[in-house]
Amino acid sequence: MPVNPAAVQAAWTAAKAHLATLQANLATVQANLATLEADCDTLYSQGAGDVVDWLRTNAKTDSPGISTPRERRREHRAASALRLGSTTGSTRSVER
Repeated sequence: MPVNPAAVQAAWTAAKAHLATLQANLATVQANLATLEADCDTLYSQGAGDVVDWLRTNAKTDSPGISTPRERRREHRAASALRLGSTTGSTRSVER
């Protein structure tokens, strides 16, 4: 039994509000990452791969722990290859 039920209720109410804010912010970040990824695809197709590299480096630096869906797929393939003992072949994506 909680020591102070009113305090627990207040903390629970605050935590639910913080969770809702986090979820809304996460949805915004995901949408922004998808838009940035589309921008990178456009830049890459125009031969500006160096700009794409700069954008991705800065996006990672500014957002540690957040990766684009493409990067997560790439990381998953690399991890799968390691688990399978693959030492040949490339895990580099050809999705560009």
